[in-house]
Amino acid sequence: MKNLRPELLMLLLLLGAAAVSGWLYGIHWKRIASGAAFSKSEKLIIQLQDQIDVLTEQNGELTKRVTELTTKKEGDATQEEE
Repeated sequence: MKNLRPELLMLLLLLGAAAVSGWLYGIHWKRIASGAAFSKSEKLIIQLQDQIDVLTEQNGELTKRVTELTTKKEGDATQEEE
């Protein structure tokens, strides 16, 4: 191989390193996206977040229902006073 200038050699090495690191990063994120690389604690956190979302939705529905019932009772009490 003929002698390369140091600037050109450095550029080739940097480009090669960037290509390899991009390739490895892509493989890493494919594994993460499939869920195969999550640890037990990460899986537990995901399950807990899902439960929080469900409970928050249920809480909102129950709060709305209580508000409706309270408003209805107050309306009945007002009609009885008249």
